[in-house]
Amino acid sequence: MKVYYIFDRRHIASRLREAPVELRIYFGKQKGKFIATGIKLYANQWDKMVVNRVDAIQLNRQLHLFKKKYEDAIHSMKVDGLEINLENFNEYIAPKKNMPDNFIDFLYEELQNSNIRDSTKRQHLVAFQALERFEKIKSFSSLTLRNIELFDNFIRNEEKRTQTTIFGYHKRIKPYVCKAYRLGYITENPYLKFKNDREQYKERVALNEDELKLLQEIKLPQKLDKIRDLFVFQCFTGLSYVDTQLFDFEKDSEINF
Repeated sequence: MKVYYIFDRRHIASRLREAPVELRIYFGKQKGKFIATGIKLYANQWDKMVVNRVDAIQLNRQLHLFKKKYEDAIHSMKVDGLEINLENFNEYIAPKKNMPDNFIDFLYEELQNSNIRDSTKRQHLVAFQALERFEKIKSFSSLTLRNIELFDNFIRNEEKRTQTTIFGYHKRIKPYVCKAYRLGYITENPYLKFKNDREQYKERVALNEDELKLLQEIKLPQKLDKIRDLFVFQCFTGLSYVDTQLFDFEKDSEINF
């Protein structure tokens, strides 16, 4: 199959009369589909791309994204195991009947229906709430690289957060943006161009025996006392925080008298 642009299919263009630029998707055996781009040009303004116009760069960028949208749809069909033919393609790109009104609602609904563990879901909810406070990303059309960069500045300046924490916010928002892109709710995934580096890992210094003993003996309020006991328990067992949350004393331990 082929995906390419065709200009002036009906041979009507001249220096005084415009003709449309269309995207043609050829499926073989004389089956194809023409999709209007909404761009019309005069005869001297096309040479495999838009030329001789002050807005040529902008229009060519628009055409690039337009073509990419349908190429990505075809790729998604292959990933989903669908046969690539005209009938399946028309059904695949048809407007989504149950498309959410905006990205914020979409993210929240996806989050609530996800099968991730509760502790992870709480972390995703924190990132979602930050996105709500940001207020500039609501609709699907507002999911732009510029707004993602502004969101990065927002969470960076809202509180004194480390780069690792900021990386985590984007890490939890990104899957929902990617899914919106796969479903065709947005035509371009802004996270493909957004640079979000994790802070370089710093080696942690372990407590020595004297420090651990001091921590065990110090008098603390009841709530902090329990937190300290859990931390000491982790020190002796090597369990992570998540594994400690899931630890069941009766099931996971044996006491021999």
